Amino acid sequence: MSFEGYYQILCERGHYWTEDVYLVDDPVSELRCPKCGGRVVWYNLVDVTNGSYDEDGNRIDGYVELEIEEERVCPLCNSVLERRYKIPEYIVKYDWEEEVWTDFDREGRVIGSRKVPAPDEYDVSSKFKSWEEFDKWMEEKKKGKRNVGNPL
Repeated sequence: MSFEGYYQILCERGHYWTEDVYLVDDPVSELRCPKCGGRVVWYNLVDVTNGSYDEDGNRIDGYVELEIEEERVCPLCNSVLERRYKIPEYIVKYDWEEEVWTDFDREGRVIGSRKVPAPDEYDVSSKFKSWEEFDKWMEEKKKGKRNVGNPL
């Protein structure tokens, strides 16, 4: 089975769109918003190779649910004319060979990294708001004081 996926992308004005992974030339950060021409400030790779959900209905593809910041609606028909989303504060990438999670700020600068097991065991990007939260969870798990389980 070959890789299947797409990028979730936000421009600097909060416009959201997706691009098939095979139709995007790297780096994604150099794309321009199809709505306003703005620069890309956040993106996320969604891997749908093995589907989007597991047998228990849990999301497994890495999709990030974005929060709507502003929505313009037509006063006559109530259709959404424009929707803008809040831009997440950082991008998290996983290096499969090195087993390292790396946080990047909106300008692409590294702001943190951790060597942790593969994402199927610890999904940092979707369950922890910061590395501090993740570190606390790992310490509790290492101490064995309580069964903290898998965060997924």
